[in-house]
Amino acid sequence: MTSAHALPRLGRAVRTGLLVVAWATAGVTASRADAGEPSPPDYLQQATTRVEFVIVKSTTSFTEARRAAQVAAARLGLPLNLRGVSPTTVGDLSFAETTCRANGWDAPCYVARGRGDAGLYVSIESSRAYPEFKPGLYVVIVASGPPGDPALRRSLDRARKLYPDAYRKPASVYQGCLH
Repeated sequence: MTSAHALPRLGRAVRTGLLVVAWATAGVTASRADAGEPSPPDYLQQATTRVEFVIVKSTTSFTEARRAAQVAAARLGLPLNLRGVSPTTVGDLSFAETTCRANGWDAPCYVARGRGDAGLYVSIESSRAYPEFKPGLYVVIVASGPPGDPALRRSLDRARKLYPDAYRKPASVYQGCLH
């Protein structure tokens, strides 16, 4: 069984939130370059995309984030889509163990928003999953999509009427294989 936390051929690993992007050792990297394959930094860049999020709250408390998400969904008239996540003992998020296993991953497991799920919804995400975010926070998101998307601007304008500190924040989201 593989894990959303680790990819095959572990060599030197780079931890990005809960997703571990693993790179082959230098010898394998050199042979890949000789074969015309992208080097690890090139592959990582090719396997990520920029996504922008509209955020209404960040907190170290999952209970506070869940309460804020429920209130935001009601006040903004948006669907609450928590994807069944719950906090882990180390302050991250995980899907239910059955969800992890159904995807062939070890538990705990978590995949960051921004992988083909753009839209207007309320969600709680782990800031550790996004390299540009301050780690250790639960982030209440009310929209996501491509940077500069007019729908995100409208969503932010609407959110700011109720949450004056709401803001948009872009992040790199890994789009590569998770198995």
